[in-house]
Amino acid sequence: AVELAGDTPWTHYQLGLAAAVANDFGTSASAFARAAEIKPDLAYAHYYAGQAFQKQRRVAQAAEHYQRFLDLAPDSPDRSAVQAILRTLRK
Repeated sequence: AVELAGDTPWTHYQLGLAAAVANDFGTSASAFARAAEIKPDLAYAHYYAGQAFQKQRRVAQAAEHYQRFLDLAPDSPDRSAVQAILRTLRK
């Protein structure tokens, strides 16, 4: 999809979702991180990047993306869950 549609945040985001469903968290993390790099205000790219990095036990990267998500989406219904995850990661 990325080859056909180009280097857009949306193609990387969709690749990240597909890879996560397949439990390929390395590809998922890279895809979501790339989507967030291209479009830094894409809050849920940061959220899902955090999840994928967390699955890989890459704590620093997970925390960075989760914090960026909180900064971008202060009213998200996922806010309290992400705050709890961050408290755990930072221990």
